[in-house]
Amino acid sequence: MQKADLLGDGVKLMVVDQGDKAAFNGLEGLRFLKEGGFVSLPGDRVASAGARTVEVKFLDHRITLPQAPYALALVAGAPLFIFFSLRDADGGYRIICKPIPMERASRKERPAAIQRAAQAYADTLAEVARSYPEQWYCFDRFLGEKWGPE
Repeated sequence: MQKADLLGDGVKLMVVDQGDKAAFNGLEGLRFLKEGGFVSLPGDRVASAGARTVEVKFLDHRITLPQAPYALALVAGAPLFIFFSLRDADGGYRIICKPIPMERASRKERPAAIQRAAQAYADTLAEVARSYPEQWYCFDRFLGEKWGPE
């Protein structure tokens, strides 16, 4: 019903099932961004086993994040925003939206730029998880080994 309502309001939806490896979805997203559109991708869930990833530090653990949101924003020259929806005491919602800087980078510099942006996301996620621990849900194995010495 939500999808039908959004489509009725003129919002274009492209839903990709986890494990779907259709490269054209990324190309369609890139085209849409370059036209001024807004693309929403999960920042903490790797879509498939073969997806490109980036490893970062999160709450003193290693985690693996999908590279796609950062690479897509970088290639499109589009801003990257992360957002969190939090339930407040009144039963309403508080939305936190924060930009992640995506500096221009040559093809050679892209991995380092993606690494910095992914770490900025992980740092913000850690900040929100510490502030609202009762609202952070993770349904998959997320934390890797400890980062650094025990």
